[in-house]
Amino acid sequence: MTVPRDQSDALTEISALFDPEADAAPPPARTRRWRGPAVVLTVFALLATAVGGYVVWALSAPLPAATLFASAPEPPTTEPVTLAMPTRAAAAVVVTGFDESVQTGGTMSAAVGGSEPRPIASIAKLVTALTILDAYPIAPNEAGPTITFGKAAHDLYDDYYVRGATIVPMPTGITMSLRDALSVMLIPSASNYADALATWAFGSTSGYLGAARDWLSEQGLDDTVIVDPTGISPANTATPEDLLALARIASGNPVVAEIASTTSFDIRGIDRVQSTNALLGVDGVTGLKTGNLGMEQFNLLFTAQIDAPGGQRLDVVGVILGGSTRASVDGNVRGMLASIRDGFRQIALTEPRQRVGTVETVWGESSAVVVAGSPAVRVWSDAPIDVELRATAPVHQTAGTGVGELVWTTPSGAQSARVVLAEDIPEPSAWWRLTHPGDLADW
Repeated sequence: MTVPRDQSDALTEISALFDPEADAAPPPARTRRWRGPAVVLTVFALLATAVGGYVVWALSAPLPAATLFASAPEPPTTEPVTLAMPTRAAAAVVVTGFDESVQTGGTMSAAVGGSEPRPIASIAKLVTALTILDAYPIAPNEAGPTITFGKAAHDLYDDYYVRGATIVPMPTGITMSLRDALSVMLIPSASNYADALATWAFGSTSGYLGAARDWLSEQGLDDTVIVDPTGISPANTATPEDLLALARIASGNPVVAEIASTTSFDIRGIDRVQSTNALLGVDGVTGLKTGNLGMEQFNLLFTAQIDAPGGQRLDVVGVILGGSTRASVDGNVRGMLASIRDGFRQIALTEPRQRVGTVETVWGESSAVVVAGSPAVRVWSDAPIDVELRATAPVHQTAGTGVGELVWTTPSGAQSARVVLAEDIPEPSAWWRLTHPGDLADW
């Protein structure tokens, strides 16, 4: 049976057709999800990245520089040399030829016994020879003019014989070259030849004395007095200083120097004569002239060459005046030369691997700092030596790494040696790096 619809219901249905929200179903309720695990994972990822970055940085960051604690060692010292000089005679010596590594200025000198003029005896014959050669110069390889000695020269033999002077025969009419006559005058120290040569060259003894005074003045030997050509008079005097200058002049004249270094000489038609200088060729002695006026009046003006350690050749000029005997004078000269030679010292500047300090790190490791090698230096006497350390902390930390150098200053300049690490310095552990970020170099 059909139930009649209500009029109002129909109207409601018709209005619903025009209502756009009439058929829309209510939205379902939203489900709220919990996102906690994602956040935790993100945080852990960030922390892991940060920690990993720190670890990489800490393990690779440059290490801080080490600290150097070091100082230069004390320089070596030596006792001063005391030359063996005579105790009862006047003496002076000058040594030249030193290189600057052993003696400032290249010269050493010493003197005892005062500086006043003293009798020089036959050393005066050097003045005779040099004055004659100044008037009659001859080249080293020349014999010079020929001289004929007459009866007046022959008579000088007897004259000087009775005076106790050294003489060599001179037969009347004998001829010889100037060079040979000078050799007889200087090698055996023949006074009769000295007198005869002076007269031949200048006409008389007084003529010679005038020439000798002029020559001495020209050479600046103002404290030398010559009164005869032989030296037999004690009035022939000179100071030690003048005699050292005379020795340099004589040794610089090739003719005189060669004659004064000759130990013996053959006189044609007469005999062989020996030098009065028994030290020729002994301990480096090369010349020059003896002098003798009797007891307590033995003299020697000498030159010598010394081969010092290291190949250094030294030139020595010396004089002894007023020695008691010829043997004592010779002994004094040999002692003087020995003390000069012994005055050279080869000394080590450091001990082998000498420690001069320590290198320390902030992570607690360290190494000794030592001198590489054992340098030495040759010095004369107590020559001063200064030392300076020029060093900085090392960049590398292996044994042998250079830290700097030690520089020793001697009279001639500087000598140096490297300063190095004695052993390896281990790097810090990873744990130290991770736990000491504030000590790493680029923090």
